[in-house]
Amino acid sequence: MGGPNDRVYYSCRDPLHWHKSCPKKQRCPKCGLGFVQWLQVGDKKPTRGKLFFNCSMATCRYFKWDEGESSTVRSRTIEDEDDELSRILTSCAHISDEEEVDLSVTRITIRKNKGPK
Repeated sequence: MGGPNDRVYYSCRDPLHWHKSCPKKQRCPKCGLGFVQWLQVGDKKPTRGKLFFNCSMATCRYFKWDEGESSTVRSRTIEDEDDELSRILTSCAHISDEEEVDLSVTRITIRKNKGPK
């Protein structure tokens, strides 16, 4: 089983999110070369579970505690889900065009205003 940063995208903490399509990615304010990562402290106490920012470039050493967010993965909204579906379908269309392959979607079910079961 992975740690607290497993299967979340490091710029916005959305699960299974891709860097190329993330609208929230930003360059490091210190070096301008790497990207800001938003991570969670693993096993070290007393900071266990606390979120922080650092640079993806190991040589940069940018670090800042996140003073606002308290959860590992931010809560997703219907708009987030709609945006994610749009990004997925757009990516499929680009792959189909660029690679000259046929991709088909057999079934998509969207249920708005339904909570998790």
